[in-house]
Amino acid sequence: MKNRIRIAVLLFLFTVINNTQAEDFLMFSGQAIEVWDGDSFTVRLAETSRQFLEPYLTPPEYRTGIISVQLAGIDCPERAQNHPYWQQSRTQLKRYLNNQYLNIQVEINRNRQINRTASHFIAVVRAGRNPTAINQAMVASGWAKDDYRFSFGYPYIMSCLLYTSDAADEGLGVDLGGRRII
Repeated sequence: MKNRIRIAVLLFLFTVINNTQAEDFLMFSGQAIEVWDGDSFTVRLAETSRQFLEPYLTPPEYRTGIISVQLAGIDCPERAQNHPYWQQSRTQLKRYLNNQYLNIQVEINRNRQINRTASHFIAVVRAGRNPTAINQAMVASGWAKDDYRFSFGYPYIMSCLLYTSDAADEGLGVDLGGRRII
């Protein structure tokens, strides 16, 4: 009898814990039109995506169909800080984007608020039908590092860490303190 009660309590707690961590995602599409640095770029939304995202867009974003996107979970050399490697990081991101159709995934919290700042969406992005996120590819290339403060959580962080270690094993990478890792 005591074991049944314990099992029932454990199942209840497991269910509550599982449900409190659930997050939803919005997926939409567009095409990159300008790359700012290694983790920021602007996207022209597909018309269906623009209409779908209307509740989440500012009036200028909705009118033009252009949004700013920051890649979630990574940190790259910053153009605004004139980091010595920002141009190389930007070039790598341009290679991955390559004027392709982009699938963009943004987290929505329990209160139906989208993961964005006043100026840009924070997202995981995939180019075309490629299953690998550009976020992870940037880390694998060595031009970005995992930034746990802004990633979607443990599974994403772990996959980025695997890519980070692969890049380091191949002698690739940037120490965001200003040195190229060799």
